[in-house]
Amino acid sequence: MPRTLRILVADDYRDGAESLGEALRDDGYNVHVTHGGAEAIDAFKVFQPDVVFLDLMMPNPDGFETAKELQRQPSAKRVVYVAFTGLSTPDVMESSKAAGFDHFLHKPTRLEEIESMLRAVASNRTTLSNQHPS
Repeated sequence: MPRTLRILVADDYRDGAESLGEALRDDGYNVHVTHGGAEAIDAFKVFQPDVVFLDLMMPNPDGFETAKELQRQPSAKRVVYVAFTGLSTPDVMESSKAAGFDHFLHKPTRLEEIESMLRAVASNRTTLSNQHPS
């Protein structure tokens, strides 16, 4: 049986972050919610997520800087990074790609879209682990 994805959500909009976290927990995911970049960096080291949702415009540091810091961590290579923002201009989308984000979701995002993306991530991990047994 595949391991449940561990998901870190970092967003300074508390209601949105908590709502997303609760919805993902209801779907069976192991979720940790933070409300800022520095808190996300600290949580990342302990929680060891598989997927990280980062609000790009949260303060201190913003999602771009937070992603760069997380990607310096030893376990960062296996993590899927999701830019989660209300800004979807071509510049922001290009900047998120340059910052190493794997996915870009514009808020508000339908839960079905998020769930579909997470199923694809989980399926990809299962396929990889079946091809390369530990």
